[in-house]
Amino acid sequence: MRLFIKLLVITLLIIFMFQVSVAAEVQQRLKGEIVAVNSQQGSFLFKSSGDLKEYQVNLHTKLSLNGSQVNLKALRPVTEEDFQPAVIKLNNQGNLIEVRAEYDALPIEIRSVSKDKANLKVNILNSNKVLDITYQEEIILIRNGSQIEIDELQPGDQGLVILGLEDKVRKIKVKNYQYRGEAE
Repeated sequence: MRLFIKLLVITLLIIFMFQVSVAAEVQQRLKGEIVAVNSQQGSFLFKSSGDLKEYQVNLHTKLSLNGSQVNLKALRPVTEEDFQPAVIKLNNQGNLIEVRAEYDALPIEIRSVSKDKANLKVNILNSNKVLDITYQEEIILIRNGSQIEIDELQPGDQGLVILGLEDKVRKIKVKNYQYRGEAE
């Protein structure tokens, strides 16, 4: 029994020391956006808290997008306006050890808009799912190419809802397909 307890204590000490060394390895964790990727040079531009900085990827850097391991090219901005939201981790020497990006764009149709409660219900197209969105100021609303306020969204508008880190809504881009004119 004493041998078992000694082995258990030694095992727990080894696990504890490993955890401490891993925790000491991560010096800094930054949240921001990947603005540009240069896959040939193995680097990317990262914007965090208003600062823009270039980071170099090395052989040991873990790169992931939506939980899957990817290459640097996969972390490019989605469009010239929609950057990849990401979290990067740096070690004590300031070297990049991990890049975790999360991004999703879902086709939607606005189902209802509650201006009083700043709430939207949207149908996710090609599925039977309804997404309830509570509007917050950091969510960008674009309708027919122009930035708008929530009261300008209308049921029937179709487009995309863009999700970022932790599936938070970042942007809603819609178009109104209503045509006006006189019948002949």
